[in-house]
Parts: sequence; C-alpha cells; structure tokens
Amino acid sequence: MDEPVAELLRRHALSLVLWALAAALVVFSLGRAAPEPEELTQISGVVQRADPIERCPRWRFCKTAIIVTIDGLPGRYHIRPPHPAFLPWFHVPHTSVRTYIRRQPTEAQSDDEPVETWGLWVNGTELVSLEDALSADAFMRRSACPVLAVIIATLGIARFFRE
Repeated sequence: MDEPVAELLRRHALSLVLWALAAALVVFSLGRAAPEPEELTQISGVVQRADPIERCPRWRFCKTAIIVTIDGLPGRYHIRPPHPAFLPWFHVPHTSVRTYIRRQPTEAQSDDEPVETWGLWVNGTELVSLEDALSADAFMRRSACPVLAVIIATLGIARFFRE
C-alpha cells in the first residue's frame, strides 16, 4: 500500500469506524418496521406449553419472552410479557391468551421458528395493549437509531477534522 494512503488510514481509522457504525444504524432504521394494526390478525386460545427465554443483546438489558403453543393453533408464538413476574401466569392450567400476529408473514419462516406477536391479554386481563407494543417496536427503528446515527457521524466528522 502506498505510504501516504496508509498514513491517512492510520490517522483516521477511528473516524472511519464511527462512519461505518453510523451507516449500519441507518441501514437498521430502514429495515422492516412494526406492522400497521390492519396488517394483524387476532389469535387466542388456551396455552398448551410455555417456555421462557431470555434475549440479552450486548448493548441492552435482558428481555424475558415466552415461546408458547396454543391449543388448536399450529406453530409456536413469541410473546413478550411486560415483566418477568408474569411468567408464572403461563404455567397455570387453562390459561387463556389473546395476542396479534401478522396476517401474512413478510418472509419465509420455518415451521420451528416462533411467530412474533404484539399485544397481550392473559385470562382477559390486558398486560400490553396492541398500540403500546407497536409503538415500542417502532421507537428503536424510527427514532433512536437515526438520532444515534447522526450523533456518531458527527463525532466521526469532528474527529476527522481534528486530526
């Protein structure tokens, strides 16, 4: 590699990394957003089996979810209760749930992969409204990621010109 180019890359490596991170956040924010309410259909039934899982991304706190199978419905469903304290509710016999899924999946999904859900009612009690679930999903993509991308890109530009 040419010596001046190598020196330029060495001096501005952090700026390049910051720009790449900002670009990744922009791409993420342009990805599949939460569905509109009219794209969803309600499902309900008695919980046949409930398996708790934890998702622990490196940059966020752990989130507890439950993979459930519902009597009379094919497949498994990924349900996100508002708090881990609600997990025992799903192990009580004859627990009924109501939630919403996409009317038509946006991509090919394997039979073993759980279907994502929005909103949650357990035994007739609302735990998470449909509106709250959809707005929480949309917040990261539509608000937080673009703002973080601008901040990180600005830091990269400032660092580039400071060097």
